[in-house]
Amino acid sequence: MNLTRRFWLVNLMIVISIVVAACGGNDDDKKKDTRPTATETIPTTVPTFQPAPTLPNPIDVRNQSESERAGVWVVQGIAGLPNVDIYLNETLIVPRMGFNAITSRALPVNAGDYQFSLVQAGQTPETEGAVLFQASVSLEAGKTDILIAGGTPDAIQLYDVPQSLDPMTAGQARVVLVNAASGVGAIDLATGGKTLVEGVEVGTAGDEVSLAEEDYDFQVLTEGKLIVETRQQIRAGYAYTALLLNDVTPGIFKTVFLQGQTPPQTRVRVTHAAASVSEVAIYLDDEKALTVGISYLESLPFETIPSKTYRLRVVSVGGDQTDLLTTNISLIPNRTVDLVLLGETTDLRLLQVDIDTSLLAPDTTRLTIVNAIPGETQARAISSNDRQVRAQVPYGRASNPIDLNLNQNALYFMGGTQNDSHVIEDPGVFNFAAGEVYTYILTPSAVGSLLLLSTDVGVDSSAQVAGDSPAPVEDVKVQIINALDVEANIDVLFDNETLVESLAWADISSSLTLSSRVYQLQIKIGGEVIYQGEAVIDSEESSSITLFVVGDQANVVVLTEPDYEGTVSLSITQLRFVHAKSSGPILHLYTPITEGTPMPENSTGRADLINSLETKTVSSVIEVTAGTFQIGGTDAQNGEPQFISEPLTFEGGAFYDVLLMADASGGGWKVIVIQRER
Repeated sequence: MNLTRRFWLVNLMIVISIVVAACGGNDDDKKKDTRPTATETIPTTVPTFQPAPTLPNPIDVRNQSESERAGVWVVQGIAGLPNVDIYLNETLIVPRMGFNAITSRALPVNAGDYQFSLVQAGQTPETEGAVLFQASVSLEAGKTDILIAGGTPDAIQLYDVPQSLDPMTAGQARVVLVNAASGVGAIDLATGGKTLVEGVEVGTAGDEVSLAEEDYDFQVLTEGKLIVETRQQIRAGYAYTALLLNDVTPGIFKTVFLQGQTPPQTRVRVTHAAASVSEVAIYLDDEKALTVGISYLESLPFETIPSKTYRLRVVSVGGDQTDLLTTNISLIPNRTVDLVLLGETTDLRLLQVDIDTSLLAPDTTRLTIVNAIPGETQARAISSNDRQVRAQVPYGRASNPIDLNLNQNALYFMGGTQNDSHVIEDPGVFNFAAGEVYTYILTPSAVGSLLLLSTDVGVDSSAQVAGDSPAPVEDVKVQIINALDVEANIDVLFDNETLVESLAWADISSSLTLSSRVYQLQIKIGGEVIYQGEAVIDSEESSSITLFVVGDQANVVVLTEPDYEGTVSLSITQLRFVHAKSSGPILHLYTPITEGTPMPENSTGRADLINSLETKTVSSVIEVTAGTFQIGGTDAQNGEPQFISEPLTFEGGAFYDVLLMADASGGGWKVIVIQRER
């Protein structure tokens, strides 16, 4: 199917003054309700409940750093209670909240002590007799709480339950059971005939349970009696809070899962295999040091770090500390990788090797081979038993994983051509252990100085039961968006093959179908290479990804983002923002609220879309009500206006990328909207 695209190119002038009265707008705006309801994709909830009509970011958190913010979910679990407004101190955070309504996300608030109030809908806490319930809550910076109004209309209680979003073991998920129902005693959680948690009293949370990624049938029991059963998909790297709530029918219960993503982690091991390069230090984003000193043939222990795209620098140690290599690396959550420094001083490279740590069949070992020998264009791994070529590895690359039976583990390595070959290594029989995974690095040194690195198995989300067949490698749909600061066409090369030619500025390529692995990526303008790095194409991350090419010619960054693959209501549209103006400030994005829309007295007249979007980054996906509205941006640090777009129309059920770019002069802004094919 041909790609369907719609582009709106809007030349924007810097706005000198913006009216921010609570009821902004014009006569045309009065004719339609365009107020969007922003909801971040993560954390999300399973759509088995009635979402509450939340105000987007009702508490202004722009003047607080993220480390000083907290998050709150709000649940109204009181049967028979009329609709209520939820206040924190004097601020309305959730209007008209009915029975079993749950906020569609964790609302960002400033950390501190608050008075939590249930107020008759449409009234204020100052109205005599309007406050139905009040309680004090303390919200800790960097934490997320679930505030559950429970009990009965005559005996309201507030249950304050923390949502645990701390890092967890790779390949695992976390489940916590919360008893928020009335008319029930202590409850247990079970699955597959095994009890996970016992004796969770009303208003409390059970112990954390770690589970592997799978679909589970969960049973909630009280005194051994089953009261509700729910099927739920559990994904590695996520934290799930299972809320037991009263259903509409008295005596009937239901379970709702709130889903939050824990900080994704990747295990990384650094190895120095560049013979002509002396001791080096390696830094990530100029802040974190992977190592302050590593020498040739040295390999460091594994380190677990946050999964994201880093700017990596290799710096010589001692003397003038020269930058030897600068590149980008993208770390995929719940994976284990080797970072191998190889090459020569004039052609230094960093190879990222994704280690397959899934469980092995009995009496089997797994080997990944790295060719780190400059000038050795092709290294061949050959079985001593039957002379079968098990792998052919180009210079600077890694082989696919090779599973070897322990009685056939004798390999030797040949280089050169078929007609003019030579032995690289002939180590004889390896001392492999059953069930182990190894990275074998062919180095430029003499025979016997090879690097054989062992890795634990069964630690990643892809781990399988021993003897199971591995999942087939799936293809991934890939598209590229040219969002450079300079208006120029680009060519995109994967493994030195040009797959995208003359991609225009602010344009999106046709779909490429690539197999799931790591590619050498090059970006060229007029034949000149302006970027060289690696592209991690991972079918387990997503079956569809976008590479955003941003920055100026001297400092190009490629952002790899999975595309949204689900469906959405026809009344909702999904937006993803790309801050592609290198010289721009950190942005706060908003849309003006239509005049006449009910708002609390302290409203700014805006609906916040994104509180903080740094340059050369891509936002998470947000959901807004479909329609026609403007998008505005201010400096997130000082509030200085940056731009306000013309009215833009977003169709229901659609997904859009919104590029925030420099105009031709470089001083102003240009907003480009691209409708994406689902």
